[in-house]
Amino acid sequence: MVLTRKLLTSNCITTSRALYRRFSSFTPAVSHLAATQEASKAPFVIKAVPTPAPAEDEILIRNELIGLIPVDMKMAKYGTPPIASYQRSWATALAVYCREQINRYWQQSRSIPAVCVGESQIPYAAKVSGDADLHGPVGTIGNITTIVAMLSQYMGLQRPDFSRLSSKNGQKILVYGGTSSVGFLATQYLVQAGYDVVTTTSPKNWSLVSILGQPETTNITGVVLHAQDGGKLYTLLPPMGPETIPETVERVFQPYATALMEEKNADSRNWAVLGYYQQALERGKLAHLPTTKVPGGLAALNDACDILERGVSAAKVVVDPWE
Repeated sequence: MVLTRKLLTSNCITTSRALYRRFSSFTPAVSHLAATQEASKAPFVIKAVPTPAPAEDEILIRNELIGLIPVDMKMAKYGTPPIASYQRSWATALAVYCREQINRYWQQSRSIPAVCVGESQIPYAAKVSGDADLHGPVGTIGNITTIVAMLSQYMGLQRPDFSRLSSKNGQKILVYGGTSSVGFLATQYLVQAGYDVVTTTSPKNWSLVSILGQPETTNITGVVLHAQDGGKLYTLLPPMGPETIPETVERVFQPYATALMEEKNADSRNWAVLGYYQQALERGKLAHLPTTKVPGGLAALNDACDILERGVSAAKVVVDPWE
């Protein structure tokens, strides 16, 4: 019997196994552990919560790793973006998915589900091999919709196509922060699409970034765009104070991944996960950031958020909910 843990809000990412194929032969426990917040900005408390009983068209998922990203820490420690109500279960021992929503993989023994930003829960999954090391995918699955939405949906850049040999298109793209989880994946996505990529890194992380196939690493700011008569700077964060970039540079910030959660963009969302990410995993086309596992099971979520608050580079912070 295999059970699951999964974040019920925001976009804490998990790697997991499908629980079972036949519903009639399985009776789950009546309760399981969950990490909850009693109030905004309060620390996580581990407690038993009722176990949901799946309907005939639902399945349970076992989460084997929880990968956190900075927005998870901000929601937990700063209340930003705000959550509608508390008590709030953040990570639980069971996740229920409608079979129809992940129909393509519901009979597979292993999958990687994730949760979209916000209150709605639109799961998406990509199959991995039975002997796959889940520490790799847990560091990339959470950012794939952000990458595709920002680079191809908003910026209009071409997509990778694994059905043909890649060729250079002569265009150069700057990715600021090549050792962040987003920058690490974005660099690979763009190189695979035929772009020459310049990214930034510290000297200690140069060897990690050098495996991504981009030709250059450098120190870059908005001043460089200004020197080239200006342009758009696509960012993952809004300004945190008075704007400091030159007037000729336009900062573009959007909650990019939410665009792919809209029904009108369902084709793009499906391509992101099944058309690109699925194939990249199968063909060994993705390098993954190393993981930093915080010991202590679900109770380690508080420590994991503290680590993210201090700042992390060149690593993915994960928690093993079964410790």
